[in-house]
Amino acid sequence: AGHVTQSRALEVACSDETTPITVADNLIKFRMPFAMTLNTGEDGVRASLSTAGGTSGTTTMDITMNGASIFTTDLLEIDYGDTTSVGATTEPNVTTTALTDNAEIIVNCDVITGSGAECGLKIQLIGTLT
Repeated sequence: AGHVTQSRALEVACSDETTPITVADNLIKFRMPFAMTLNTGEDGVRASLSTAGGTSGTTTMDITMNGASIFTTDLLEIDYGDTTSVGATTEPNVTTTALTDNAEIIVNCDVITGSGAECGLKIQLIGTLT
């Protein structure tokens, strides 16, 4: 029998459902419960909102592992008026795909939309066990 690849998705709430999020570091901090290799781009890292931001701009998140961003140029973005990062104008450029067991993961919000109305932020890390 060959090696069986085990897919995993880890979804983490970064805010409550009703309080608008703000530009801030450490929206949520947690430890990886297992080692995993992320899929590429929006297939490996996604974000969603319960309430969309409006007016203009994006909701932009950075995710760090043990203090270093997992992205290089393009962070995780949700376009204004949308509630998901899937299909965003700019796809995330994930360059650190190997998340290690017990690594400290921190989600920061770097940019909010013109309305600042976005609520209910969640992130998903999607990949295979390593």
